[in-house]
Amino acid sequence: MILSQLQLRGFRCLADQELALHSRMNWLIGGNAAGKTSVLEAVYWLGRGKSFRTARAAQCIRRGDQGWRIAARLEHADCPADRIAVRFTGRGLEPSCNDRAETVVAQARRVPVQLIEPGLHRVVEDGPGYRRRFLDWGMFHVEQDYLPVWRAYARALRQRNTALRERADAASLAAWTQELVARGEALAAIRERGMARLREKFQARGVELGLPELEVALYQGWDEGATLTEVLAAREDRDRRLSATGSGPHRAELRFRMDGEQAREHISRGQQKLLLAALSLAQADVIVETTGAQPLLLLDDFTAELGSGFQAQLVAALAAYPGQSIISSLERPVALVETLPMSMFHVEHGRLQATA
Repeated sequence: MILSQLQLRGFRCLADQELALHSRMNWLIGGNAAGKTSVLEAVYWLGRGKSFRTARAAQCIRRGDQGWRIAARLEHADCPADRIAVRFTGRGLEPSCNDRAETVVAQARRVPVQLIEPGLHRVVEDGPGYRRRFLDWGMFHVEQDYLPVWRAYARALRQRNTALRERADAASLAAWTQELVARGEALAAIRERGMARLREKFQARGVELGLPELEVALYQGWDEGATLTEVLAAREDRDRRLSATGSGPHRAELRFRMDGEQAREHISRGQQKLLLAALSLAQADVIVETTGAQPLLLLDDFTAELGSGFQAQLVAALAAYPGQSIISSLERPVALVETLPMSMFHVEHGRLQATA
């Protein structure tokens, strides 16, 4: 899966333009506020149906315009190319493929993207919700049943929480607890299968990026050694007092360790960025191995917080990745040599110009 052409209309500060992208690395070089991150955001809209910078699509409309449109030519190795697009005119998102409307979920399956950007530090530093969403996105691509199972669990959780808030009798609560357990155990089993794949890839990528002692583990959302049924029964009184279910897959998270210690407490910002790169590359490796699709890597602000040695390691990893990547940087990294498979673009005042 390769984006060979990218077309932008009315998006952020970017001038209306079309780009021919390299099948491997694409570097966007330019100053602050030039429009580099907006290019990555546009591609992210194609792959996720949302932005990583704002919750409102209207915020992405260029001043003076009524809406925006992002389109791309999606090349495949074994079938004709697709023309994919997403448009916003104030009435909601309108994803399409070959001029036919499709859902955000369907388009997301066509265009898997992995993002490494400054805000991704929250995966390490902030609450478990960020880590859980990262895990869920990978599962969405490698397990076809994951989304319906996740939705079924979310429905059961809402119903049980409603029963708790309404002080339902024991029989009514037991019925929703039984449904929650059935859906929750199915969801946890899928996640554990995915983690078995991710764990090995993550450690290998850590070695490649100079962090040989990285580990990742999955906390399933309740105590090990007990079934979800047992935990919910033991904590029913507490759940009733709080009017919320305190245990289950909705409490799951990833936990990182380095050199045997919690990574969050014993890691520099530069190492943290490499940890996140290792995690994103590992998740891409799992998707490649299980589906054959090569996720498009998006990396914003490449040089930030990385010394020259770490930059060289990350450039080497990106160059070896068999899929496509789009990377932004304030300046051209020293580790970039002319022989690497790549295209360079200079970005200034919302315009992109291919350079040698």
